[in-house]
Amino acid sequence: GRRIGATLRGGLTVEGVVVEARTNWILIAEDTGRGLVPTSAIVAVRGLGVGVDDHARAGAGLGISSVLRSLAEDRIPVVVDHDAGRCRGRVLAVFGDHFDFESNSAEEAVDSRDAAPRAVLSLVTAGVRRIRGALSERH
Repeated sequence: GRRIGATLRGGLTVEGVVVEARTNWILIAEDTGRGLVPTSAIVAVRGLGVGVDDHARAGAGLGISSVLRSLAEDRIPVVVDHDAGRCRGRVLAVFGDHFDFESNSAEEAVDSRDAAPRAVLSLVTAGVRRIRGALSERH
């Protein structure tokens, strides 16, 4: 993969090696782990080059909602950088234009003093800037 630097809506900068690229998102291996970035969140890119290879074109079909559904099925804890703010927790369910997200889940707490009340948020899918966590090429 190619090393790129991407500036996202809101000014967040993501730098790393492109692991997988689809029409709707790219998976970037950052220094802190893998990050899934919707292409709609990208406002500028450094290091992209002139052309797009055939590998990127071949993966055009899998959308961000499919990735979110896979994360929900596997109950993988993630950090979502969203237009509404940064959320830590798990994807619960995915719908046409939004997904339900459990924030401040008990599993994140070191002990009972760290536990925060569980909050379920409905986040608009178009507001996703980046998803980080134990992402694999399956997700």
